[in-house]
Amino acid sequence: MSLLNITNDGKRGVLVAIYRLLLAEKSTDRDRLLSLCAPAGLCEPKHARGTLNTWVELGLFESSGDVQNPKISISQLVPKEERREDLLSVWASRRALARENNERFWETEDSRCADFTRATAWLLAQDVYEAEHSSWPSVQAIMKIQMPGNDGIFGQNDTRWNGLRAWVPYLGFGSVGNTKGSPLIIDPTEALRHALPIVFGNRTTLGADEFLAAVAATVPVLDQGTYRKLVVNKLREHESPDGWTPPPSGQLSTSLSRALLRLISDGTLQVKKDSDFPSRARLTGRKRVVVGEYSHFSFRRPK
Repeated sequence: MSLLNITNDGKRGVLVAIYRLLLAEKSTDRDRLLSLCAPAGLCEPKHARGTLNTWVELGLFESSGDVQNPKISISQLVPKEERREDLLSVWASRRALARENNERFWETEDSRCADFTRATAWLLAQDVYEAEHSSWPSVQAIMKIQMPGNDGIFGQNDTRWNGLRAWVPYLGFGSVGNTKGSPLIIDPTEALRHALPIVFGNRTTLGADEFLAAVAATVPVLDQGTYRKLVVNKLREHESPDGWTPPPSGQLSTSLSRALLRLISDGTLQVKKDSDFPSRARLTGRKRVVVGEYSHFSFRRPK
């Protein structure tokens, strides 16, 4: 399976339909689930089967009982108190980034979520003020400069790019407008927002270094995260003024900076600049200029 091959391995709308049914019924036979979520004339049966099989394999759903017609239910990995439709995208994102679903990171076949994770890490490594991609040819042209001779991110055609445009907004790493040809805007604000309870745990305030390390561990496609490092190491092989360039030394990427600026602006995060504190988070804006420098981050939990 490949998360970004939406024709064969699942669509977002079908995932939502399956989840709604399981929220209502807790557990149901696979054949009944497929017949209800893919009624004749309204949905291709293969889309329902592909979506169900994909998310069973990724650990969002579980299958038990009779092999021919097993019972399907929401995975025990999802706590009962968090089994709500508004949290589906959060748990789908966590399963997509789970280590066991990305072990074959550079393989293009049977790699579970590695295609999504690689591509998302690549997007988040770009300068968000210069990289608003609206078409596969524009992405392909950039890839040929940044990683010549390497098809490990997207492959050789637009299949995975189209899948990325479908999944990135839902899983919290960007947005796409409603008009045809709208660019994919790189913005991990929602993914980071949903990760903050894990990042802070039972604490309210963290120093910059500790905060950034916890962010990288929780959302590993962001700065210094495991998956991000793998992609950045590939990009560094062909670093050039005309191709990919990293943020200035000591500064965060524009993608993480954008998310932090938005969360500070809406009050989710509060920041402090203590001149005596040894570590700093330096946020990067347009033209790679430092737009904020903070020593501490505090989390205002939603009521």
